[in-house]
Amino acid sequence: MLNTLNISDDTRKILDAMDNGIIITDPDTVVIYVNPAFLKFAGLKEEQIVGKLLRSVRSHSQLHVAMESMAPIYNRRRVQDGVESFTSLIPIIDNGQLIGGLCVVKEVAVLKALIDEMAEIRRKERYYGEAENSNFTRYMFDKVVGRNGGLKELIQTAEKIAVSEGSILITGESGVGKEVLAQSIHNSSNRRKGPFIAVNCSAIPEALWESEFFGYATGAFTGAKKEGKMGLFELAQGGTLFLDEVGEIPLTLQSKLLRVLEEGKIRKVGSEKEVSTDVRIIAATNKDLRQLVADGEFRLDLYYRIAVFPIEIPPLRERRQDIPEFVYSILEDFNRTARKHVRISQAAIEVLQNYDWPGNVRELKNVMEFTCSFQDDEKLIVPSDLPKHIAAGSYELKMGATLKELVSEYEKTIVSNYLEQMGDSLAAKKKIARMLGISLATLYNIMKDSK
Repeated sequence: MLNTLNISDDTRKILDAMDNGIIITDPDTVVIYVNPAFLKFAGLKEEQIVGKLLRSVRSHSQLHVAMESMAPIYNRRRVQDGVESFTSLIPIIDNGQLIGGLCVVKEVAVLKALIDEMAEIRRKERYYGEAENSNFTRYMFDKVVGRNGGLKELIQTAEKIAVSEGSILITGESGVGKEVLAQSIHNSSNRRKGPFIAVNCSAIPEALWESEFFGYATGAFTGAKKEGKMGLFELAQGGTLFLDEVGEIPLTLQSKLLRVLEEGKIRKVGSEKEVSTDVRIIAATNKDLRQLVADGEFRLDLYYRIAVFPIEIPPLRERRQDIPEFVYSILEDFNRTARKHVRISQAAIEVLQNYDWPGNVRELKNVMEFTCSFQDDEKLIVPSDLPKHIAAGSYELKMGATLKELVSEYEKTIVSNYLEQMGDSLAAKKKIARMLGISLATLYNIMKDSK
């Protein structure tokens, strides 16, 4: 076994298979084992290092320092001949006695390749939702908050059109729950056993749009996978393709999407063969597509193709009667996960109902999860436990202030909340100004007065 420095055959096989470089020495730093990954990294043969003092072969080695101090040294950076690496130097101790040393070398190029691979995985998750080949959906109509309140008529309509095959366009501000409704429709449709593929259209670079949506054939371009790639339409075959932020699709590419929806066929990049598709489209946007059509930024024929059944979800401030149900649902989930019994007072509920919620349901969930995280078991949430901006953004009057001052303060709070939710970029500010129905100059004036 390793702790006696007698490396078994099984242990050797495991170490041989590792992609990190491994060196093991005896207490005098004589090398007793080295794995293939290290030999490749160092450009050595086994007989050039095994049986020799480590420093006689690797003069820069600091393993003896870690062994003398009986304390490991982790991730020591080194650059040699243009090759960068991180090395961990670990003394092997048994019953307080030093019996050997372990050196683990991680080549930075390998680490960077792994980081790039993880970045690619995260990129795909942004495009395809939770997984590019997953049928995972968690929402059903009977679980939608508001079905007996502010969304009653909307849910009744959605349940009726779910069984049809027509495309659906869901509109509403950010955070109102457009994907929740889309999943509920899918799970009540005749396609519920098929995949539900969600894609954020705004996250796909224009140059990659065709290959992501339609896939590409073997050898379509330099750097392409040898086996080719399935596109979103193929992944959603027999199910539903949810196009979130559909208003962000570049105008130059809208005609390609329209052709697929009209003909029911796709052609992979680099292929001359057309493939039939059987996919239902549910699109969603927080933009006014009719205005985009009027501005020449969205095709009218594509709008009519995806908006066979238009559904608009009202913002949370227009259905305040649903807020208590949301709050109790979020509390229930938190208590189950945290194994607590946090409660909320009616006064706190009223403060939450008086707030305007520019971030809608998403903002409410974030506020409740943040508030709950700081409460002890059996704690009753009162207004003072809520974030200060929630109480400040409610309709609570400040005695002695003029109407102009109250309105100005409320404007600042609304703009501040939008900026917090949507970011501080120029594009975000333009979007906020458009959503609030004010000019960009007016928005900047409110921001200036807030400082």
